[in-house]
Amino acid sequence: MENLKLGFIIISTLLVLTFCSNKNDDADVVFHPVYENLPYSDVPAEMLEIDDAGENYEKLPDQIQLFYNTMNQGLNDDSTSELNVISSSYLDFSSINDSTLLILDKDQDQLIEYNLNKKEVKVIAIEGRGPGDLYFSETLAFQNGKAYVGMQGFQISVFNCQSGSCEHEKVIKTDHNNYTISLSDDFIYFFGIPPFGRENNSNQSNTDQLAIHKMNFNGDLNSSFFPMYDHQSPLVRDRIMSNSEIALFQQLDKVIVSLSRTPYLFVLDLKGEIIKKLELPDFIKPMNFYSTRLNNKNYITTNLWEGDYSYLRSISRINKHWFLIQINEYRNMEQSIKEGITGEKFTAYFALNLDQLILYDIGKEEIRLYGNIKYRQVAGDILIDNDNGTLSITY
Repeated sequence: MENLKLGFIIISTLLVLTFCSNKNDDADVVFHPVYENLPYSDVPAEMLEIDDAGENYEKLPDQIQLFYNTMNQGLNDDSTSELNVISSSYLDFSSINDSTLLILDKDQDQLIEYNLNKKEVKVIAIEGRGPGDLYFSETLAFQNGKAYVGMQGFQISVFNCQSGSCEHEKVIKTDHNNYTISLSDDFIYFFGIPPFGRENNSNQSNTDQLAIHKMNFNGDLNSSFFPMYDHQSPLVRDRIMSNSEIALFQQLDKVIVSLSRTPYLFVLDLKGEIIKKLELPDFIKPMNFYSTRLNNKNYITTNLWEGDYSYLRSISRINKHWFLIQINEYRNMEQSIKEGITGEKFTAYFALNLDQLILYDIGKEEIRLYGNIKYRQVAGDILIDNDNGTLSITY
Protein backbone atom coordinates (compact mmCIF):
# COMPACT_ATOMS: atom_id res chain seq x y z
CA MET A 1 0.00 0.00 0.00
CA GLU A 2 2.80 2.40 0.87
CA ASN A 3 4.49 1.72 -2.50
CA LEU A 4 1.17 2.21 -4.28
CA LYS A 5 0.60 5.58 -2.65
CA LEU A 6 4.21 6.64 -3.34
CA GLY A 7 3.81 5.64 -6.97
CA PHE A 8 0.61 7.68 -7.23
CA ILE A 9 2.43 10.73 -5.84
CA ILE A 10 5.32 10.31 -8.31
CA ILE A 11 2.98 9.94 -11.30
CA SER A 12 0.93 12.95 -10.18
CA THR A 13 4.09 15.01 -9.83
CA LEU A 14 5.28 14.07 -13.32
CA LEU A 15 1.91 15.07 -14.76
CA VAL A 16 2.07 18.37 -12.89
CA LEU A 17 5.56 19.12 -14.19
CA THR A 18 4.52 18.24 -17.74
CA PHE A 19 1.57 20.60 -17.55
CA CYS A 20 3.67 23.38 -15.99
CA SER A 21 6.16 23.20 -18.86
CA ASN A 22 3.38 23.60 -21.44
CA LYS A 23 1.20 26.10 -19.62
CA ASN A 24 -0.21 28.78 -21.89
CA ASP A 25 0.65 32.25 -20.61
CA ASP A 26 -2.76 33.43 -21.79
CA ALA A 27 -4.60 30.89 -19.68
CA ASP A 28 -6.77 31.99 -16.76
CA VAL A 29 -4.62 31.15 -13.69
CA VAL A 30 -6.19 31.33 -10.21
CA PHE A 31 -4.34 30.73 -6.95
CA HIS A 32 -6.33 28.90 -4.29
CA PRO A 33 -7.90 29.22 -1.86
CA VAL A 34 -9.81 32.27 -3.04
CA TYR A 35 -11.42 33.84 0.01
CA GLU A 36 -14.77 34.49 -1.70
CA ASN A 37 -15.01 30.82 -2.67
CA LEU A 38 -14.50 29.49 0.86
CA PRO A 39 -17.44 28.25 2.96
CA TYR A 40 -19.08 31.05 4.96
CA SER A 41 -16.97 33.77 3.34
CA ASP A 42 -19.74 36.23 4.28
CA VAL A 43 -19.26 35.51 8.01
CA PRO A 44 -16.68 37.86 9.61
CA ALA A 45 -13.81 36.10 11.37
CA GLU A 46 -12.96 36.64 15.03
CA MET A 47 -9.19 36.74 15.59
CA LEU A 48 -8.07 34.50 18.44
CA GLU A 49 -5.76 35.73 21.17
CA ILE A 50 -2.56 33.85 22.05
CA ASP A 51 -1.34 33.32 25.58
CA ASP A 52 1.63 31.38 26.93
CA ALA A 53 0.77 27.90 28.21
CA GLY A 54 3.54 27.99 30.81
CA GLU A 55 2.24 31.18 32.39
CA ASN A 56 -1.25 29.65 32.56
CA TYR A 57 -0.17 26.14 33.46
CA GLU A 58 -2.75 25.61 36.23
CA LYS A 59 -5.61 26.46 33.86
CA LEU A 60 -4.69 23.67 31.47
CA PRO A 61 -6.24 20.18 31.60
CA ASP A 62 -4.00 17.32 32.72
CA GLN A 63 -3.39 16.08 29.17
CA ILE A 64 -2.19 19.50 28.02
CA GLN A 65 0.00 19.89 31.11
CA LEU A 66 1.61 16.56 30.22
CA PHE A 67 1.99 17.69 26.62
CA TYR A 68 3.58 20.97 27.73
CA ASN A 69 6.00 19.25 30.13
CA THR A 70 7.12 16.80 27.46
CA MET A 71 7.53 19.52 24.83
CA ASN A 72 9.54 21.82 27.06
CA GLN A 73 11.34 19.49 29.46
CA GLY A 74 11.83 16.34 27.37
CA LEU A 75 10.60 12.78 27.93
CA ASN A 76 10.60 11.49 31.50
CA ASP A 77 12.33 8.10 31.52
CA ASP A 78 10.40 7.05 34.63
CA SER A 79 6.99 7.54 32.99
CA THR A 80 7.83 6.86 29.33
CA SER A 81 8.05 3.52 27.54
CA GLU A 82 8.58 2.56 23.92
CA LEU A 83 5.90 0.50 22.19
CA ASN A 84 6.98 -2.70 20.49
CA VAL A 85 5.09 -1.85 17.30
CA ILE A 86 6.42 -1.76 13.75
CA SER A 87 4.53 1.08 12.14
CA SER A 88 4.80 3.95 9.69
CA SER A 89 4.70 7.66 10.42
CA TYR A 90 1.05 8.44 9.63
CA LEU A 91 -1.09 7.15 12.48
CA ASP A 92 -4.32 7.77 14.37
CA PHE A 93 -4.84 6.63 17.96
CA SER A 94 -7.76 5.89 20.27
CA SER A 95 -7.74 4.69 23.85
CA ILE A 96 -10.04 1.71 24.48
CA ASN A 97 -9.36 1.68 28.24
CA ASP A 98 -6.49 2.27 30.66
CA SER A 99 -4.58 -0.73 29.37
CA THR A 100 -5.41 -0.93 25.64
CA LEU A 101 -4.56 1.38 22.75
CA LEU A 102 -5.87 1.26 19.18
CA ILE A 103 -3.48 2.32 16.42
CA LEU A 104 -4.58 2.98 12.85
CA ASP A 105 -1.57 2.82 10.53
CA LYS A 106 -2.81 4.73 7.50
CA ASP A 107 0.23 4.07 5.32
CA GLN A 108 0.13 0.31 5.76
CA ASP A 109 -3.65 0.07 6.19
CA GLN A 110 -3.54 -1.81 9.48
CA LEU A 111 -5.59 -1.54 12.65
CA ILE A 112 -3.52 -2.60 15.65
CA GLU A 113 -4.59 -3.37 19.20
CA TYR A 114 -1.83 -2.84 21.77
CA ASN A 115 -2.00 -4.04 25.38
CA LEU A 116 0.03 -1.55 27.42
CA ASN A 117 0.41 -3.84 30.44
CA LYS A 118 1.43 -7.01 28.62
CA LYS A 119 3.11 -5.16 25.72
CA GLU A 120 1.28 -7.44 23.32
CA VAL A 121 0.38 -6.54 19.74
CA LYS A 122 -2.60 -7.86 17.83
CA VAL A 123 -3.35 -6.89 14.24
CA ILE A 124 -7.12 -6.57 13.90
CA ALA A 125 -7.38 -5.53 10.25
CA ILE A 126 -5.03 -5.46 7.27
CA GLU A 127 -5.01 -4.04 3.76
CA GLY A 128 -7.52 -5.66 1.44
CA ARG A 129 -10.89 -5.42 -0.27
CA GLY A 130 -12.85 -7.96 1.77
CA PRO A 131 -15.08 -7.50 4.85
CA GLY A 132 -13.03 -6.20 7.74
CA ASP A 133 -10.12 -5.20 5.49
CA LEU A 134 -8.82 -1.66 5.12
CA TYR A 135 -8.18 0.25 1.92
CA PHE A 136 -6.98 3.88 1.82
CA SER A 137 -7.92 4.33 5.47
CA GLU A 138 -8.09 7.92 6.66
CA THR A 139 -9.46 8.24 10.17
CA LEU A 140 -10.19 6.40 13.43
CA ALA A 141 -12.86 7.12 16.04
CA PHE A 142 -13.85 5.15 19.15
CA GLN A 143 -16.93 5.27 21.38
CA ASN A 144 -18.97 2.90 23.57
CA GLY A 145 -16.71 -0.05 22.92
CA LYS A 146 -16.67 0.26 19.12
CA ALA A 147 -14.04 1.52 16.69
CA TYR A 148 -14.93 3.23 13.40
CA VAL A 149 -12.43 3.43 10.53
CA GLY A 150 -13.30 5.81 7.69
CA MET A 151 -11.87 5.08 4.25
CA GLN A 152 -11.77 6.71 0.85
CA GLY A 153 -13.49 3.65 -0.57
CA PHE A 154 -16.94 5.02 0.37
CA GLN A 155 -17.26 2.97 3.55
CA ILE A 156 -16.77 2.96 7.31
CA SER A 157 -15.66 -0.29 8.94
CA VAL A 158 -16.95 -0.98 12.46
CA PHE A 159 -15.04 -3.11 14.99
CA ASN A 160 -16.62 -4.32 18.23
CA CYS A 161 -14.25 -4.20 21.22
CA GLN A 162 -16.82 -4.70 23.99
CA SER A 163 -15.95 -8.31 24.90
CA GLY A 164 -12.18 -8.04 25.00
CA SER A 165 -10.28 -8.10 21.74
CA CYS A 166 -11.72 -6.11 18.85
CA GLU A 167 -13.47 -7.98 16.06
CA HIS A 168 -14.93 -6.79 12.78
CA GLU A 169 -18.68 -6.24 13.07
CA LYS A 170 -19.92 -4.62 9.86
CA VAL A 171 -19.30 -2.17 7.04
CA ILE A 172 -21.36 1.00 6.67
CA LYS A 173 -21.56 2.11 3.04
CA THR A 174 -21.52 5.84 2.26
CA ASP A 175 -21.71 7.99 -0.85
CA HIS A 176 -18.55 9.90 0.03
CA ASN A 177 -14.83 9.55 0.55
CA ASN A 178 -14.54 9.72 4.33
CA TYR A 179 -11.76 11.82 5.80
CA THR A 180 -12.72 12.54 9.42
CA ILE A 181 -15.19 10.88 11.80
CA SER A 182 -16.54 12.27 15.08
CA LEU A 183 -19.20 10.56 17.17
CA SER A 184 -22.15 11.66 19.29
CA ASP A 185 -24.34 9.37 21.35
CA ASP A 186 -26.78 8.87 18.49
CA PHE A 187 -25.02 9.84 15.28
CA ILE A 188 -21.86 9.51 13.23
CA TYR A 189 -20.64 12.84 11.91
CA PHE A 190 -18.17 12.50 9.07
CA PHE A 191 -16.42 14.84 6.68
CA GLY A 192 -16.97 13.28 3.28
CA ILE A 193 -16.32 14.62 -0.20
CA PRO A 194 -18.71 13.68 -3.02
CA PRO A 195 -17.02 11.48 -5.63
CA PHE A 196 -16.23 12.58 -9.13
CA GLY A 197 -15.11 10.82 -12.30
CA ARG A 198 -17.69 8.07 -11.96
CA GLU A 199 -20.34 7.25 -14.57
CA ASN A 200 -23.26 8.18 -12.31
CA ASN A 201 -21.86 11.66 -11.57
CA SER A 202 -23.28 13.47 -14.57
CA ASN A 203 -22.76 17.04 -13.34
CA GLN A 204 -19.28 17.21 -11.87
CA SER A 205 -19.22 21.01 -12.11
CA ASN A 206 -22.07 21.27 -9.59
CA THR A 207 -20.79 23.30 -6.63
CA ASP A 208 -24.01 23.03 -4.62
CA GLN A 209 -22.69 20.15 -2.52
CA LEU A 210 -22.23 19.60 1.21
CA ALA A 211 -19.25 18.12 3.05
CA ILE A 212 -20.37 17.11 6.57
CA HIS A 213 -22.83 14.27 6.90
CA LYS A 214 -24.80 13.10 9.90
CA MET A 215 -26.08 9.53 9.93
CA ASN A 216 -27.23 7.02 12.51
CA PHE A 217 -25.24 3.93 13.43
CA ASN A 218 -27.18 1.84 10.91
CA GLY A 219 -25.92 4.06 8.10
CA ASP A 220 -29.16 6.01 7.48
CA LEU A 221 -28.39 9.60 6.49
CA ASN A 222 -30.06 12.18 8.73
CA SER A 223 -28.77 15.44 7.25
CA SER A 224 -25.83 17.13 5.54
CA PHE A 225 -24.34 20.59 5.99
CA PHE A 226 -21.19 22.72 5.47
CA PRO A 227 -20.76 23.88 1.85
CA MET A 228 -17.93 22.78 -0.40
CA TYR A 229 -15.35 25.16 -1.84
CA ASP A 230 -17.11 27.06 -4.64
CA HIS A 231 -15.32 26.07 -7.83
CA GLN A 232 -16.52 24.23 -10.92
CA SER A 233 -13.55 21.88 -11.03
CA PRO A 234 -14.02 18.81 -8.78
CA LEU A 235 -10.22 18.49 -8.61
CA VAL A 236 -9.95 21.97 -7.10
CA ARG A 237 -12.75 21.28 -4.63
CA ASP A 238 -11.09 18.02 -3.61
CA ARG A 239 -7.68 19.65 -3.14
CA ILE A 240 -9.10 22.37 -0.88
CA MET A 241 -11.39 20.13 1.18
CA SER A 242 -9.67 16.73 1.33
CA ASN A 243 -7.55 17.34 4.46
CA SER A 244 -10.34 18.90 6.46
CA GLU A 245 -11.14 17.73 9.98
CA ILE A 246 -14.01 17.91 12.46
CA ALA A 247 -14.10 17.71 16.25
CA LEU A 248 -17.44 17.15 17.95
CA PHE A 249 -18.31 18.60 21.38
CA GLN A 250 -21.72 17.12 22.11
CA GLN A 251 -22.21 18.66 25.57
CA LEU A 252 -21.54 22.12 24.16
CA ASP A 253 -23.71 21.49 21.05
CA LYS A 254 -20.76 22.39 18.83
CA VAL A 255 -18.74 20.91 16.01
CA ILE A 256 -15.43 22.48 14.98
CA VAL A 257 -14.34 22.29 11.33
CA SER A 258 -10.86 23.05 9.98
CA LEU A 259 -9.62 23.38 6.39
CA SER A 260 -5.88 22.74 6.13
CA ARG A 261 -5.08 25.61 3.76
CA THR A 262 -6.94 28.29 5.68
CA PRO A 263 -6.52 29.96 9.10
CA TYR A 264 -10.18 29.45 10.01
CA LEU A 265 -11.92 27.30 12.59
CA PHE A 266 -15.62 27.10 11.78
CA VAL A 267 -17.84 26.67 14.84
CA LEU A 268 -21.28 25.17 14.09
CA ASP A 269 -24.05 23.71 16.19
CA LEU A 270 -24.89 20.03 15.84
CA LYS A 271 -27.66 20.84 13.36
CA GLY A 272 -25.12 22.49 11.06
CA GLU A 273 -25.88 26.16 11.65
CA ILE A 274 -22.82 28.42 11.70
CA ILE A 275 -22.18 30.04 15.10
CA LYS A 276 -18.91 31.86 14.46
CA LYS A 277 -15.70 31.74 12.48
CA LEU A 278 -12.42 31.92 14.40
CA GLU A 279 -9.12 32.97 12.84
CA LEU A 280 -5.70 31.67 13.82
CA PRO A 281 -3.16 34.51 14.10
CA ASP A 282 0.11 34.59 12.12
CA PHE A 283 -1.17 31.99 9.64
CA ILE A 284 0.37 32.46 6.16
CA LYS A 285 -1.85 31.14 3.38
CA PRO A 286 0.05 28.70 1.12
CA MET A 287 0.46 29.81 -2.49
CA ASN A 288 1.65 26.51 -3.96
CA PHE A 289 -1.54 25.41 -5.65
CA TYR A 290 -3.32 26.97 -8.62
CA SER A 291 -5.88 26.08 -11.26
CA THR A 292 -5.88 27.00 -14.92
CA ARG A 293 -8.79 27.25 -17.31
CA LEU A 294 -7.80 26.83 -20.95
CA ASN A 295 -10.06 26.11 -23.92
CA ASN A 296 -13.06 25.66 -21.59
CA LYS A 297 -11.25 22.96 -19.61
CA ASN A 298 -10.17 23.09 -15.95
CA TYR A 299 -6.67 22.01 -14.98
CA ILE A 300 -4.96 21.79 -11.63
CA THR A 301 -1.27 22.02 -10.88
CA THR A 302 1.24 22.90 -8.20
CA ASN A 303 3.63 25.80 -7.97
CA LEU A 304 7.14 25.52 -6.50
CA TRP A 305 7.15 24.98 -2.75
CA GLU A 306 8.91 28.24 -2.01
CA GLY A 307 8.54 31.16 0.36
CA ASP A 308 6.65 31.27 3.66
CA TYR A 309 3.41 29.41 4.34
CA SER A 310 1.38 27.52 6.97
CA TYR A 311 -0.74 24.37 7.03
CA LEU A 312 -3.37 23.57 9.63
CA ARG A 313 -2.28 19.96 10.14
CA SER A 314 -4.88 18.70 12.62
CA ILE A 315 -7.36 19.43 15.37
CA SER A 316 -8.17 16.86 18.04
CA ARG A 317 -10.60 16.89 20.95
CA ILE A 318 -9.01 16.56 24.41
CA ASN A 319 -12.09 16.77 26.65
CA LYS A 320 -15.50 18.44 26.65
CA HIS A 321 -14.04 21.97 26.51
CA TRP A 322 -10.53 21.70 25.06
CA PHE A 323 -8.90 20.64 21.82
CA LEU A 324 -5.37 20.49 20.46
CA ILE A 325 -4.25 22.28 17.28
CA GLN A 326 -1.18 21.39 15.21
CA ILE A 327 0.07 23.85 12.57
CA ASN A 328 2.96 23.09 10.25
CA GLU A 329 4.98 26.24 9.54
CA TYR A 330 7.37 26.65 6.58
CA ARG A 331 9.74 29.63 6.34
CA ASN A 332 12.29 30.69 3.70
CA MET A 333 11.61 27.61 1.63
CA GLU A 334 13.64 27.24 -1.57
CA GLN A 335 13.80 24.49 -4.16
CA SER A 336 16.78 23.72 -6.40
CA ILE A 337 18.05 20.76 -8.40
CA LYS A 338 21.33 20.76 -6.49
CA GLU A 339 20.14 21.12 -2.89
CA GLY A 340 16.53 20.01 -3.14
CA ILE A 341 14.07 21.72 -0.79
CA THR A 342 15.65 23.82 1.95
CA GLY A 343 14.30 26.14 4.63
CA GLU A 344 12.95 26.17 8.17
CA LYS A 345 10.12 23.76 8.99
CA PHE A 346 8.46 23.26 12.33
CA THR A 347 5.20 22.17 13.97
CA ALA A 348 3.52 24.60 16.37
CA TYR A 349 1.17 23.18 19.02
CA PHE A 350 -1.68 25.11 20.62
CA ALA A 351 -4.51 24.31 23.04
CA LEU A 352 -7.84 26.07 22.64
CA ASN A 353 -10.53 26.39 25.30
CA LEU A 354 -13.95 26.72 23.66
CA ASP A 355 -15.33 28.72 26.59
CA GLN A 356 -12.58 31.33 26.77
CA LEU A 357 -11.56 31.28 23.07
CA ILE A 358 -7.91 31.78 23.98
CA LEU A 359 -5.06 29.93 22.25
CA TYR A 360 -2.41 28.64 24.62
CA ASP A 361 0.98 28.32 22.96
CA ILE A 362 2.48 24.95 24.00
CA GLY A 363 5.65 25.00 21.92
CA LYS A 364 7.29 24.16 18.60
CA GLU A 365 9.46 21.39 17.23
CA GLU A 366 11.40 21.00 14.01
CA ILE A 367 9.96 19.07 11.06
CA ARG A 368 12.50 16.74 9.51
CA LEU A 369 13.11 16.22 5.84
CA TYR A 370 11.67 13.65 3.46
CA GLY A 371 9.33 11.56 5.56
CA ASN A 372 11.47 11.48 8.71
CA ILE A 373 8.40 12.48 10.71
CA LYS A 374 8.12 13.45 14.36
CA TYR A 375 4.88 14.55 16.00
CA ARG A 376 2.79 14.07 19.14
CA GLN A 377 -0.81 13.07 19.81
CA VAL A 378 -3.06 12.59 22.81
CA ALA A 379 -5.26 9.51 23.31
CA GLY A 380 -7.22 9.56 26.54
CA ASP A 381 -4.72 10.32 29.32
CA ILE A 382 -1.75 9.10 27.27
CA LEU A 383 0.69 11.24 25.30
CA ILE A 384 2.06 9.44 22.23
CA ASP A 385 5.36 10.47 20.67
CA ASN A 386 5.78 9.27 17.08
CA ASP A 387 9.40 9.51 16.01
CA ASN A 388 9.37 8.33 12.39
CA GLY A 389 7.25 5.30 13.29
CA THR A 390 8.94 4.58 16.62
CA LEU A 391 6.25 5.06 19.25
CA SER A 392 6.72 6.10 22.86
CA ILE A 393 3.98 6.76 25.40
CA THR A 394 4.02 8.98 28.47
CA TYR A 395 1.46 8.90 31.27
